[in-house]
Amino acid sequence: VREAHAFGPRTVTLSGGEPLLSPLFLPVVLALDDLGVEVDVTTNGTLLSTLEVEDIARLHQVNLSLDGPPLVLRQLGRGGEATLDKALAGMRRVIAARGARGGPALRLLSVMTPAGVDRLEQMLESFAAGGVRFDSLLLQHQMFMDDSTCLRHEQALSAVHGTSGVAIWRGLVDAAGSMPVDRLSEEIARIAAQYRSVMVSPKLSIAD
Repeated sequence: VREAHAFGPRTVTLSGGEPLLSPLFLPVVLALDDLGVEVDVTTNGTLLSTLEVEDIARLHQVNLSLDGPPLVLRQLGRGGEATLDKALAGMRRVIAARGARGGPALRLLSVMTPAGVDRLEQMLESFAAGGVRFDSLLLQHQMFMDDSTCLRHEQALSAVHGTSGVAIWRGLVDAAGSMPVDRLSEEIARIAAQYRSVMVSPKLSIAD
């Protein structure tokens, strides 16, 4: 951490995989915060409730990476109701950590798939009913991902994990052509009317 601090970073984002699985997560957060570096974390939120409120308060921003309500999560092989319940508990923990420092800020990161269209609002409503409202949203999609891009992702992941053929990327590319762009655009417009910061990456149309 001290060596990294010599480069003068103002903000460091910890991500993974799931960064909270690492026993080094909290020591790194505390060390960076002690050095005056803002720490953001990208997490599925399911382990946040295991942290002390005082430690969560040391974070600058929590990015919740979640791709939809229980039905969508089950279709993507990422749990279901239990995953959403744990994520909601984690977000409540973050809100409880807000104090004199004002943070951590809450951002939702969601990859839009055909299964998730028309259901993002449902997920946001579930969080709102539980007392959680995000400060910003970043919505991503793979509609412009071609086979060559997919192959590069598969090769990179295979080099790390020692496997051949990482199916999730191929599946996302195959699904890209079935993405209902008009419905997705309408849903995002409705959400943007309720939230002050909604970003879409990449833009929904090449013409844009």
